[in-house]
Amino acid sequence: MTANIEHGAQKTTKHLIFSVGESFFAIEALYVLGIIQIENIVPIPHMAPSILGITKLRGEIYTVMDLHTRLLSIPFHYECNPLAISIGYGKQRVCAVIDKVLFVTEIGSRDIKPLSSTTAGANKFATSYALMDGKYVQLLSVKNLLADN
Repeated sequence: MTANIEHGAQKTTKHLIFSVGESFFAIEALYVLGIIQIENIVPIPHMAPSILGITKLRGEIYTVMDLHTRLLSIPFHYECNPLAISIGYGKQRVCAVIDKVLFVTEIGSRDIKPLSSTTAGANKFATSYALMDGKYVQLLSVKNLLADN
């Protein structure tokens, strides 16, 4: 199943654009199950620094991942009820804590540029980038983001 749409010779894919700190990211809307305020996070000892714990959502257990730590290597302390994107990838369910949802948009294949190891601000979870409204937006690989969490 894919969210790709053909427009002439250009494919477009719907993406959710969001911010973490001062950076902008996008994930394919196909993997987004919802946007939520997390009410209860149960800490799990001895987890990776980016894993805040688990939460129950719609009868399922979700891992709660801090994207400040995961994407930017900056630990962040949340007040209460952090904003998160619930993501589904195969059988994995993750609530990815973010700062703000900006919008959902279609990104054309001609607008997507590959990242290189020398691209400023690039991280191992992004596969490419697009310039949107003058902002550098990294397109995340959900598979890479959820690997080894």
